[in-house]
Amino acid sequence: MVAGQILTATHEVVLGINNAYSVINEGVYGKHLVREDHAEILSCSEYREFWIEWDPLSIAVGKGGNIGQSEYRTNNNQYISNQWL
Repeated sequence: MVAGQILTATHEVVLGINNAYSVINEGVYGKHLVREDHAEILSCSEYREFWIEWDPLSIAVGKGGNIGQSEYRTNNNQYISNQWL
């Protein structure tokens, strides 16, 4: 992979932007494939677990210690669920 391809041939997961929402982007700083609004997902005083799972066709992200818990995901760049609670 050439350095310039990293900007477009990857996906980016960003948790807790302004502690108000998280996104899965197409490429670095790219188009939001998924945006999940939530309040105060991050904490300076409390440990919180998150997970990321991926395969060639999808990316899943969630809150909690178990994969599949409170997830949102992409599938062929399509939004599937809204369960980030």
